[in-house]
Amino acid sequence: MRYNEWISRSLLILKLMSYQETGAVLAALTTSIPETIGEVRNWDYRFCWLRDASMSIETLLKMGHREAAE
Repeated sequence: MRYNEWISRSLLILKLMSYQETGAVLAALTTSIPETIGEVRNWDYRFCWLRDASMSIETLLKMGHREAAE
């Protein structure tokens, strides 16, 4: 299939975006990245948007990754 590698990488990212302790799907992977190098402000973004999480879970299920979706 033409896009197998891209699909596999995308599924890996979806799996990596889940918080192991609760199973929550994180809204962004940029947590704690500094806004400016050497400054104290950072992009602390640890939210779970239910709409986006449900789309991620649906995709994992459709691709046969039931255990990751659970």
